[in-house]
Amino acid sequence: MKGNWHLIALAMLASSLSVFHHNVIIVFFFLLWIFLLYFRKRLSGKHTMFIFSSLVLFSGWFVFTNEPSPSYSSDPEIIQGKIVGSIQGTPEKTEFILKDRTNGIKTLITYFNNKEKGETGTVTSEQLRRGADCHVKGRLELPQQASNPGEFNFRDYLKSKGISYQLILSSKDSLQCKGSSFLYFFDQIRSSILKINNSHLSPFSASWLNALLMGDDTQLPEEQLARFQKWGINHLLAISGLHVGLLVAVIYYLAVKTGWWTVENIQSCLIAVLPIYAVLAGESPSVWRASLLAVLLVICKKLNLNLSLTDCLSLIFIGLMIGNPQLIMQTGFQFSYLVTFGLLLSKNFFTKPYSWFYISFSVSLIAQLTILPIQLDTFYFFQPLSIILNLIVVPYFTAFVIPCLLVLQFSVLLIMPLADFIDKLFFSVHHTMLLYLEKIDQNFDSSWVIGDFPTLMYGPYFLLLIMFMAKFTAERRFKALLYGVGLVSLLVALSLSPFLSPRGKVTMLDVGQGDCFVIELPHRKGVILVHAAGSASADFHAPTDKVYKQIIKPYLYYRGITTIDGLFLSHGDLDHDGSASYLLRDFDVKKLFTSPYYQFSQQQMAVLPQVNTRLVQLNAGQSITVGGKVFIILSPSGESGDSNDNSMVLFSEIGGKRWLFTGDIGKDTERAVINAYPKLDIDVLKVAHHGSKTSTSSEILQQVTPKAAWISVGRSNRYGHPHREVLEKLNKAEISVMRTDQHGAVWYSFYGQGGTFYSFLP
Repeated sequence: MKGNWHLIALAMLASSLSVFHHNVIIVFFFLLWIFLLYFRKRLSGKHTMFIFSSLVLFSGWFVFTNEPSPSYSSDPEIIQGKIVGSIQGTPEKTEFILKDRTNGIKTLITYFNNKEKGETGTVTSEQLRRGADCHVKGRLELPQQASNPGEFNFRDYLKSKGISYQLILSSKDSLQCKGSSFLYFFDQIRSSILKINNSHLSPFSASWLNALLMGDDTQLPEEQLARFQKWGINHLLAISGLHVGLLVAVIYYLAVKTGWWTVENIQSCLIAVLPIYAVLAGESPSVWRASLLAVLLVICKKLNLNLSLTDCLSLIFIGLMIGNPQLIMQTGFQFSYLVTFGLLLSKNFFTKPYSWFYISFSVSLIAQLTILPIQLDTFYFFQPLSIILNLIVVPYFTAFVIPCLLVLQFSVLLIMPLADFIDKLFFSVHHTMLLYLEKIDQNFDSSWVIGDFPTLMYGPYFLLLIMFMAKFTAERRFKALLYGVGLVSLLVALSLSPFLSPRGKVTMLDVGQGDCFVIELPHRKGVILVHAAGSASADFHAPTDKVYKQIIKPYLYYRGITTIDGLFLSHGDLDHDGSASYLLRDFDVKKLFTSPYYQFSQQQMAVLPQVNTRLVQLNAGQSITVGGKVFIILSPSGESGDSNDNSMVLFSEIGGKRWLFTGDIGKDTERAVINAYPKLDIDVLKVAHHGSKTSTSSEILQQVTPKAAWISVGRSNRYGHPHREVLEKLNKAEISVMRTDQHGAVWYSFYGQGGTFYSFLP
């Protein structure tokens, strides 16, 4: 299979994606392509059969490894197993993975440090060692599953690492461990290096050194990590070929120039050192790929094996996937391999005598286009200007940051006076560069929010991309331009699809103990939000952006939404308006609707003058039209003296159904509404106050006669919502109930005057 190992790697990729995504059509198209190569005499019969056999074997392997992990017959009080992997310790918590000795189940064990008692770092360094045998007392839980479209799925994330359960330690006494494995020695070395960096360098330089050379990015500020991700340059923060290549080059240069070792001895040293570096650098998939690839290339050179770079990369891919079949589900692994293969397919282009700028621009363009579908599938947007920014940042990291940090790491371990100088130099230069990046982010943000990238579009996209790269490499520029236009047209079509769709949607997001409804009108005539739930900080008063960042913003991006035509805030409680200030800041909110009795928070008052949002205050009896849809305000008609009873109550007809959004009103306000509107009749009732017994009287249910009731409520909330009495009333009235704590996000998808109700969780 010499020269064709990439086909075996692609067979493994096709079989894994088919099994994990339950989509056999991927294997079908792969086989169609292989047989096409055979009939065009690009493959021999022997190679074709080998590829087909590999596909069958890989499929069976992935089916076997993708079976659900064996479940425990009952909730165990004691779990016995071995610690695998390194222990991750931060000032806030300590985490490690425990592999059950009887059934092989992996569990993520977490202990949150008690800051009141001054606890920091790991639970106890004497107990927690890689390879230690442990007895852990506690209750296993399934990792948290995403309950909204677009939300990060922690359960799938852990599954990609082979972890089936999680357990949170209640106290240090619940853990007993002894022993260790030989790999613990390298963990000690890594821990010592991190401590030396932190104690002898400035916090700024230490954080970047630990992140880019040791694989520990926990010290980097979150806003910087978010900015690198936003601009598509977060690949620079992952230890990969750039870091390993420069490390190898430094070792070669120092050894050869000093004359200490022969080339053969250097090669033997690299074969031994690079896997050790992968362990010291955090063992991420990207560092293993880069390190093992370098080792394999050295071995090939040492043994005079004439394997191409593509073959070597394919063999490493196969080996890593056999070791961890779920690896393909990790975004970092996907990014790493897609970029590398994309550049390899274009290697002939880079050998031509073009200018440095033209080559650099082409590398940046190809890298960004190669990972674009994965990026859209993960983050739902990308930065077109990131191609240009990479032209500046990648050479800067290659020529200055990584070499500077390499010298800094060696000097802090060996020559401290030199380390002080390099520390100051790095701070002055890199801090300035980060300030420029911040200004670029503030002034040139051009995020193109496309939304979820459909699975069916992967084939057309990569077909167009391959043809573009083929014509681009062959210097057939006009045809390359046509395929490039095709790629852009595909992205534009995906962006415009909501504006062409005649379907609409009303979604109740699962925001925990709060409310947030997103109404999308057909042809994107309007996007309306009713409520904007937030989360409270530790003092239970100031809002935080947790719900906004984890649920509301990802969902809006998932739907390709950047403009909100109307935001209705019912009343001033955090569980209904805590995310409003973030929405006003990050989205183009055309109009903000409140009642005259709404109390604005300090955050909202600070943001409103900075945005072009029109504030409209509405009284009971008034109506407002948004995107051609009429919303009638039924309450409040006056100041009640209570925030909940001041809730704005909305009525509207959407998708052939009559909707009533009630906020947190109580029974007295409900009675006032039905007395003021005796002919009010609805189909869908948003149950008031999350199902509290202070609301949803039998009287209102008998008068408005809803067919369906939606309850937005947190799981196992401390208020006992929804109350048993409310559920009994709804059941007695034969009203269909959908609630976020059981169904996750709930939505009504409609076309014309008819539609269907769906839930995110089964």
